[in-house]
Amino acid sequence: MLIFDPINNQDWFDFKAENEKLTNEHKAYITHKVYEKTWHGVKDERPKEVLNDIKLFLQSNKIIK
Repeated sequence: MLIFDPINNQDWFDFKAENEKLTNEHKAYITHKVYEKTWHGVKDERPKEVLNDIKLFLQSNKIIK
């Protein structure tokens, strides 16, 4: 599982602690990507970074070469 976690100090919905806990409980199955100073539209605000993170995730899980 790949979790995109946008973090912004103005955001009311901060799930970083919950996502870190979940990741620590299931390290073999979860990749947790934190995007600082980003709102919930991660793919729109940081498209190149998101695409790169997806590619690395798929490669590390041997889904693509």
